Amino acid sequence: MSVEFRLPSLGADMEYPTLVEWQVAPGDVIKRGDVIAVVETDKGAIDLEIFESGKIEKLLVSPGVRMRVGDALALLEGEPGRLKLSPAARARAITASALRVAVRADFGSKSSTGSMIAARPVALSVTR
Repeated sequence: MSVEFRLPSLGADMEYPTLVEWQVAPGDVIKRGDVIAVVETDKGAIDLEIFESGKIEKLLVSPGVRMRVGDALALLEGEPGRLKLSPAARARAITASALRVAVRADFGSKSSTGSMIAARPVALSVTR
């Protein structure tokens, strides 16, 4: 089974970056933090780093193509959840997942005093 690597947001005002060039090829072994591509935004060229370790199975976008945040760029060999994440990335994923569950469980419920329980803005931004 393959796992998609999707274009992350590289800035609040990034809309439609263009893939300039790939720094990897199918079959390459990559590790978290490796630069795998260069994308051009309104502000200039940016190196695109991978967040997981694994092996490139297939490149899905050709150089010169305009993309949107969230578009699939490449397929990595492996199964979801089986790719090697750094301890910090794993902790962020677990924390985000726990916050998502907590906010969904508490959103709209009432506290022991009868008032509504409000999620903090930080928790809400992580769960979106």
